[in-house]
Amino acid sequence: MQVVRLSVHPLYKYRWFLYALAGLGFGVFDWYYLEFLIRFDWPRTLFTTVIAVSLNWGIWLVPALPLAIAEVQRSQRIRLSACAVALFWLCAITAYYLYYGFLLAFDGSAPLSLRAALTHPSPTAWADWWSILRSQTLYAILDWSWMALGGGALVGARVGILHQLFRSRMRAHIR
Repeated sequence: MQVVRLSVHPLYKYRWFLYALAGLGFGVFDWYYLEFLIRFDWPRTLFTTVIAVSLNWGIWLVPALPLAIAEVQRSQRIRLSACAVALFWLCAITAYYLYYGFLLAFDGSAPLSLRAALTHPSPTAWADWWSILRSQTLYAILDWSWMALGGGALVGARVGILHQLFRSRMRAHIR
């Protein structure tokens, strides 16, 4: 069996673009995942609230953990592992809220829809729609960007450190 070194794989030089692209895809996926979670009729107890919040926030760790591990294995740098997860999360947040803006524009309720602004124009329709888009999407992206960058870097660095510690202990144990 031939061993393929990841550092010489043809896609290795495009990995940052792939992380960003995966983040964009995950942001749209998260929109539908949250809609799926909302459909459950959760009883109002502390336990189910903890479960619902864990499912809501924990889904962000599902792609982040393997991504951080893969990056620290490829580059052997914890800093790059942190940057990879931060980039992924920032792109996911951006895609999530841009998709929300898209849904508001083309599938939103009648007063919020761009379609309504085009079919029944009022003198302030475009200004009203821009105000809604700016407050619902662009400001939300800015609000959550600090969490994506800071939290993503923290998670990526933590996973990178734990992975390197685990590998060094396994090597010491094998010898």
